[in-house]
Order: sequence, then structure tokens, then C-alpha cells
Amino acid sequence: MFKTSILVPSGSPGIPTASLIMSTSITLNWTEIDVSERNGVITSYIIQYGEGTNRNLLINTQSNATTHLITGLKPFTQYTFTAAGVNSVNNGPLSRASGIIRTSEDSKCFFM
Repeated sequence: MFKTSILVPSGSPGIPTASLIMSTSITLNWTEIDVSERNGVITSYIIQYGEGTNRNLLINTQSNATTHLITGLKPFTQYTFTAAGVNSVNNGPLSRASGIIRTSEDSKCFFM
């Protein structure tokens, strides 16, 4: 019997986009990694983000869902986001960056 070894994902998810923008939170969405590039079951996603183009903050979603609510953001501030799939070995490559997404001013909400 031959066993194939599981590798980290070789592909990345789609570019993250925002579906709901609040003053201190953003609901982020992305498309799944192509099945041929998952190299196993995707168990969660890593989201890397930060103000402007400086993405120095990380979140592990602890879920294989392709949407995640990011909280604790600053009002009327520009952020960029990337995502990477995680399987039982480790995380794969990051997606392309979202481009700048700005949180709304206090008490305003935008649906994308």
C-alpha cells in the first residue's frame, strides 16, 4: 500500500472583498482554493491585515468558512487584507491583497 504525503496548500484563496463595512468591523469574503491546489482538507484560513498596505496583524479563523467578521478596527481607516488556506500540515501562500478597504465613519454602515 502506498501513501501519499500531505503537503501545504499550493494555491491561495481568491482576493478578499468586503460585504459589510461598519465603523469598527468589516465582513470579509473570499473564494475557496481550487480543489487541485488544496493538498488536503482546508481546516481554516489565516487572514493577514493592517492599516494601509502594512499587513502586520494575523487572525486564524478557526473555520473553513470563506467569510469572517473582522472586529476591533478603527473608524474611517484604510485597511488591506490577504488570506491563506490552512490544512493539517500548515498554511499555504497568501492571496493577492484586497486593495484598500476603508471602515466607515462612526455610526455609518455600507453594504457592498
